[in-house]
Amino acid sequence: MNTRAQTSLAYGPGLLKDVLVGQPIEFVIQARNDLNENRLSGNDEFEIVIKSATDRKKEIENTLTDRGDGSYLVTY
Repeated sequence: MNTRAQTSLAYGPGLLKDVLVGQPIEFVIQARNDLNENRLSGNDEFEIVIKSATDRKKEIENTLTDRGDGSYLVTY
């Protein structure tokens, strides 16, 4: 089954409100299918947009690493 955004989830310190500015931080996206099952393979495509809390027009550069097991590491 294909990955569905509405059943996938994200977690990790990079999603917390107060993060240390200027230091790399990350969070994980766990891809899930229509049955809420974790995907077991990679190669999904994601568009990640992270914006500054103080300047909502400023996008923050990030990298997405496919772990090959249905999970993806986002670092910014």
